[in-house]
Amino acid sequence: CFQRSGTEPVPGCTGTGYSGKDYCYNPVQPPLTYVSDTSSTLANCEGDCDHDGHCDWGLNCFQRDGLTAVPGCSGDGIADTDYCYIPQ
Repeated sequence: CFQRSGTEPVPGCTGTGYSGKDYCYNPVQPPLTYVSDTSSTLANCEGDCDHDGHCDWGLNCFQRDGLTAVPGCSGDGIADTDYCYIPQ
């Protein structure tokens, strides 16, 4: 249970929710992983993708600048590297 007093972001979730309300979440998030062999599609939290077609079915490619956090993944990964993620 992620406890909050305002509208702090809940890890792995999108949107603001209701102020002061607590939310269930998965505290274990997979780490960002760079995969040099992209001959097959990439799994959740793997990169470097250039578009959704580089990711496993149901995942999207998260385009980022610098070390922008990737939803549902942990760690910084490699700056300016795009990673596959589970869209919310």
